[in-house]
Parts: sequence; C-alpha cells; structure tokens
Amino acid sequence: MDFSHTIYDSTGQDNFVSLAQASSAYSAHHMNTFMKQLLSTIDLDTLGSIYFRHLSMALPLAKIDLASVKEAMCFGQEKISAPCIVTLPFVNTAITTSGENIFAVYSFYEELERQERNTLATMHQIFAKPLQHALEFERLKLMMTKDALTGLGNRAGFDEASKRLSSRCNRHRSQFALLVIDLDNFKSVNDNYGHLEGDRVLQEVASHIAHALRHSDEAFRFGGDEFCCLIDCETSTDLLAVANRLHQRVNNCKFMQQKNISCSIGGAIFHPEENLETVFKRADEALYRVKLTGKNAYLAA
Repeated sequence: MDFSHTIYDSTGQDNFVSLAQASSAYSAHHMNTFMKQLLSTIDLDTLGSIYFRHLSMALPLAKIDLASVKEAMCFGQEKISAPCIVTLPFVNTAITTSGENIFAVYSFYEELERQERNTLATMHQIFAKPLQHALEFERLKLMMTKDALTGLGNRAGFDEASKRLSSRCNRHRSQFALLVIDLDNFKSVNDNYGHLEGDRVLQEVASHIAHALRHSDEAFRFGGDEFCCLIDCETSTDLLAVANRLHQRVNNCKFMQQKNISCSIGGAIFHPEENLETVFKRADEALYRVKLTGKNAYLAA
C-alpha cells in the first residue's frame, strides 16, 4: 500500500486491509474498543474526538483535519510542520448536507511504515460508516431546526442554541446577547397585498438580518413576523452596533420602503447569574417600549 502521494485513491478493491493486517502494536482489543466507542455516539464532534484518541494510540498522529466535514472541525496540534501528510477521501460513504464529498487530512510526526499505513487505512474505513450516520443525523436535525420560509433557525433551533450558549456562559462566566426583532406595519402588507407578498417581506427581512450579523452570531424566525438573534458579544456598545447595522439595511431597502416596513428591536445581554427566561423577558419588554414610543428604533434593557 503506497501512501507516498498526498491524495490517496481508495476506490480500488485492494486498498483497504483486514484487521488482521493492521499494526500489531494496536491490538485486537483496542480495535474492538475503538469500534464500540464509535457506535456509542452520533454526535459529530464526539465521534471525531474518539477517532483522534484511538488513532493517536496506534500511530504518531499530530492532527486530523475534518474541515470538509464540518467547519473548524480539527483535532490535535493546531500549528505543526508535519513531515508526513496523508489525505484520504470517504468514498461512497459520507457526503455533507451541501452535497460535497468529504475527506480527512492526517498529519504525522514522522513518516509512516508500511504496517502503520495499513492501520491508518483500516481505521479510516471503520470510521467512515459512523461518520455517515452522524452526518445523516445532522441533516435531519437541521431540517427540524430550520424555518422553511426564511432559511433561518426556527423556535426549536433557538431553544437549542440558547441553551447551549447559556451553558457555556455559566461554565466560563462569559456573556452573550439577545436581540428580539418585530416588524412594524407587517399586518398591513398581508391585508393590502396578500400573504404571498407578506412571505416575501419575511424572506427579505431574514436576508437583511443574516447579512447584518457576524459569522459567530445566529438568527431565528421566532414566529409570525418576530425574529430573534443570539449575538456573540459582551458589551452594550457591540450590541448597539449590530442593531444599527440591521436598521440601516432594512431602512435603506427600497422594497421595504415601498411596503412601509421597518423594524423595532429590543436587546439584552445575558449574564451568568440569569436564566434564559429572564434575559428574553428583558429584551421583549425593551421591544414593547420601542413599539409604544414610535417604532423603528432600538432599546436595550
């Protein structure tokens, strides 16, 4: 088995070896434990962590880069000048939700011997099937947490993301922020132009929200014409900047101007001593005060 090329073609019939041919240093007991642990989870990150740990036991592994599977999914040394780099595709088994074929990039502290190459090929093949199942689970979970009309997250997605963020903040004593957004005059669009045009307004606003946010932020259609954003920031100044960007995009949009649509926004920063209900209530009350005092503005609680 020749791994001297950067890209390894695993489409041949004899490119993968049996467990009996794998490195004797990595025993049958270890291999059985490895397979059992892979089958114990369907979470992508946990699966990758298990794979990295066991492959490190068998080989002089420095890093596994699985960025083609999931952005920033990498295990091991972040920066290393590795003398041996091997790229293996997951042929006919694993495809991302975007339809792209995926692969793993392995970095090793030293060149691999023939037996070690056999072990890598075997473990890569074993890892491929649980990875396929995890990707399918991610695809189904995405369908359940996405709003079909706007492409943003839905209420279930918001609940899941907010719980994840609040748990992280409680562990690390950090903060995040919440924006609650309500469209001004939306009912008149449905009444005067029909629900299809109302749907178009929701899609247009969702696009402006998505473009106003940074990569680390998340947007959701909470229900009707109400949207929520989870913002990765800790100061009121940063939160104001996001709200201003959103207002600018909506107010400068000719389609929104034609339909007399603007947005009122309430904001609040989550503190570790709070619960989710409290921070949402604060942001929602700020939004309500905006609605009472003229709309098309932002207020933080």
